[in-house]
Parts: sequence; C-alpha cells; structure tokens
Amino acid sequence: MTFTNFRRPSSSNGTLLVFLAIFVICLIFFVRTIQQRNPTLIKIEETNNCLEKLLSSTGPETKYDKLPDSVDICTANFFNSLPILFLGTPKIEIKYFLRPINPYDNCDILTLGIGKEIYAELDLRRSMPQCNFVGVDPDLKSNGDFLEVLHGKLIEGAVGAKDGVYDASILDPKTGKYNSKQLSHISFEKVLKMGKLRQLIDLVLMDVEYAEYEIFDVIAENTNLTTFCQFNVEVHGEKPNLNQQYLKIIKNAGFLLLKNDGGGFHKQFWVNVKNPLCLKKYFGIE
Repeated sequence: MTFTNFRRPSSSNGTLLVFLAIFVICLIFFVRTIQQRNPTLIKIEETNNCLEKLLSSTGPETKYDKLPDSVDICTANFFNSLPILFLGTPKIEIKYFLRPINPYDNCDILTLGIGKEIYAELDLRRSMPQCNFVGVDPDLKSNGDFLEVLHGKLIEGAVGAKDGVYDASILDPKTGKYNSKQLSHISFEKVLKMGKLRQLIDLVLMDVEYAEYEIFDVIAENTNLTTFCQFNVEVHGEKPNLNQQYLKIIKNAGFLLLKNDGGGFHKQFWVNVKNPLCLKKYFGIE
C-alpha cells in the first residue's frame, strides 16, 4: 500500500487565512454600514463640509456681497429637499421654519426684537396653532398685537451678549436711520431660559439691531445654552472676521447655515444638526 505524504499547513499560512477571514468580515460590515447610513445624515455631512470649506477660504466668493450665492451652492439641494415653511411676506422679509416630523408636537417660538411686525409669527400660528410665543422688545407699547393676536408672552428689554444698561442701536422709522440709545439689556443666555416653556425652544427669530455679532460669539462658545433647534437672524452688514464667526457656530455649536438671503442686510436661517433632541424632532434621527 502506497501512502501519499500529507503536509500540515504551516502556522504562517494559518495566520494568513485567519487574517483574510477577518478582513472579509470587516469589509462586509463596513459596506453594510455605508448602505444603511441615514441618507439625511449623509446630506447634512456633505452640506456641512461644503460650508466649512467655503468659510475657511479667503477667495472672492466669500466676500459679504457674494456669500449668499456661495452658500446657496452648498445648501440648495438639501434645503429644497426639506419640508420648509416659508414665513412672512416678500415685501418685508421671508423667514423659514423646518417643520417637525410630527406636525402636532409642542412648539415654542422666541422672538428677539419684535419691531411691530408679527407676519412670520402669524404664519406659524396658522400652520401650527399649538405653538406658544414669547417676545422680547424694549418697546412693549408698540407691540400689543403680540399679546392680543398671538396671545404670547412679552418681556421688556433689549437683547445683548450680556446683562446691563448700555448703548443699543434703535431704528428711527421716520428717518430710516439708526440712533444710539442707552437701554436695559437682557443677556442672550438669560433670555433663552426665560423663553423656554418646555424641553427646548423650537425657533428663535432674531432681529437685534447689530447685537447679533456678539451673540454669535455666545452661540459658538457657550456650551451650556438652553437648547434651541432653529434660528432666523438678520445680519446688519459686513464685519471683520464674520465668516470665522459663522465657522465657529458650525464647528462648535453644531448649527448648519441653510439659507443666506442677500441684500444690504443678510437674512440667515440656521438649523441645529448636533443636538439629539433637535435631530429626533426635525429629522427623525435617533
């Protein structure tokens, strides 16, 4: 009887087979993970990366008057895919609100600087009558509709980065010019706490007449702020390092600049894509 020599696999060959098996398993897991990633998260990441690259640049496309079109290149596809509610009137200005996944969810709206105009708030009231409204303005007498029509809560004062009595820019409706006036200010951090009625603030409408620049720093640097999921803000002209402020808000605070309408003053719409409560309520992501 003839026997054929049988060679046992060497230890090196066995190690290689084990390594290949592990590699194949990891590859399959990786591919499935990519396939199963939430498509909305992918869009958020792509939009975020585009904005970061744009705002980190110093090219002509980042200049104040060019920024609206440049931002639109990054955000238009994602913005147009979302259930956005357009608020207000084109004759005055348009504001935006990303509808919640559940249209019957509680809704808390905070207006900073009412300015005798409640077009956006009225549109929200019609679309989501369950919304509650809190408004902050230094002139309560001229903003009675906020109480009578919206049945909202009014707080007297100007909004700034910090508490105290100091100069504020006030628009003179007769001349259309801004004048400086000493006013009592409530800090942005405090006013968020005052405006919070439940777990979070859904939308902040902010027109604070040049105080937004300091408030941008508060949003970017203060990690203990009351949670708010969206905000519209009017930016009153160009300022040094403004794009760097935007970049910090994106990187540090987790907000995404979804809309930057142009003109002399920019009207911006930001959405929180970092906070778990906001992601769940507005994107259905858990």
